[in-house]
Amino acid sequence: MKKENIGASASMPICILRDSMREGRRIHRIAHNDVLFRPNSKPVAKSVGSELGEFSFTSYHYHEGVEILRIMEGECRVVINNKTYPAKAGDVLFVNPFEAHGIYLDSRRIPFSRDCVSFLPEKLFPDGSAPEYLKNAVFDSVCPKEASAEINAAVERIVSAASGGRAGWALSALGSLMELYSSATCYGALRYEGREQPQRAEFMARVSDYIEANLASDISTADAAAFCQYTPEHFCRLFKRSFGATFVEYLNVYRIQRAKEYVDRGNYPSVSELASRFGFTSQNHFGNTFKKRTGTLPSVYIKEKRKENRS
Repeated sequence: MKKENIGASASMPICILRDSMREGRRIHRIAHNDVLFRPNSKPVAKSVGSELGEFSFTSYHYHEGVEILRIMEGECRVVINNKTYPAKAGDVLFVNPFEAHGIYLDSRRIPFSRDCVSFLPEKLFPDGSAPEYLKNAVFDSVCPKEASAEINAAVERIVSAASGGRAGWALSALGSLMELYSSATCYGALRYEGREQPQRAEFMARVSDYIEANLASDISTADAAAFCQYTPEHFCRLFKRSFGATFVEYLNVYRIQRAKEYVDRGNYPSVSELASRFGFTSQNHFGNTFKKRTGTLPSVYIKEKRKENRS
């Protein structure tokens, strides 16, 4: 029965994507998707500024699975937990469970492609028999150059096996994935430690839902801590560790992001109305924060978007 689950059937708890950008259009191809989680589940806000490029190839998000990202063509900036990593063809990056991440391009007109392999390590083996080292392994964000050839080859074998769909492909993919873990360990890109992943995921989801529900309200760090039933001190430590920013920093960035998206969808309110809709009690504070994050004043941004959509 175990052989059938792993190898003989066309079933494996892994998501394999091969995405590309061609002439301004994103081509999304799923080689295989049989996972127990949504690889693009929880969107979060960036606090890394506006220097990432004009186009978001994948929005900033997190999920519970490991993600292995291989750049096939072009260049990009990959943000992982608010740290920016320039990446080009041949580079491999790793995203651990619950690490927020996104991919950004300088232009949607420049050809770009990537492979993405996402999975839950503890689900790779049936009946909960996954080795403990798989459950507690933590990757470095960037694959070491000396390991690049081996890990690129392993990812290629995984993607090719899934795309081919031949009988036994899942066993072949699992073997390549174990080789990848071995290479990462040999070159010092993998360490083993306990992480309270389920609790962290629950915390991030709970806080994200609270922010979304109170987007127009004047909420404070103390309010959010009380909602989560933590002391402000413990809440602040946990929030910074989970989101890579303080609560106030994150809240301001998230509100600006949502305000910008509101205008992008064709809504053109006054600046004061826009500030109030997204929880800013001070129009000056809103204007300064908006400019800091987008590079322009909200009044100018609204005017430009209205003109752009009329043309």
